[in-house]
Amino acid sequence: MLLNIIADTIAPQSDMDIVGRGAAGASLLETAERTDADVVILARDGAAESQNYDALLHGRPRLRVIEILEAGRSGSLHEMQPHHMPLGELSPRHLVEVIRGSVGANP
Repeated sequence: MLLNIIADTIAPQSDMDIVGRGAAGASLLETAERTDADVVILARDGAAESQNYDALLHGRPRLRVIEILEAGRSGSLHEMQPHHMPLGELSPRHLVEVIRGSVGANP
């Protein structure tokens, strides 16, 4: 029923198309690639704990995943986001600090 509500919400939008309805699991990445999707919407039953969509997002870094939980009462947006931070004037010491900090920031 939730999928029908989502489809009824999106269908009238002239700049949106519903493609790959019903795809799940390992086929999500294949479906996103085949349809050249910009956004994947997933409706999940159960607890409000979000899933990890890293494999899907690494396969298509510009893709966004909207996860709808709790029968449509809440949701999450998952995306890979580029990060840009101005460094200002760089001295040799500051450059070394930036390199160490950027390596230490990635798990």
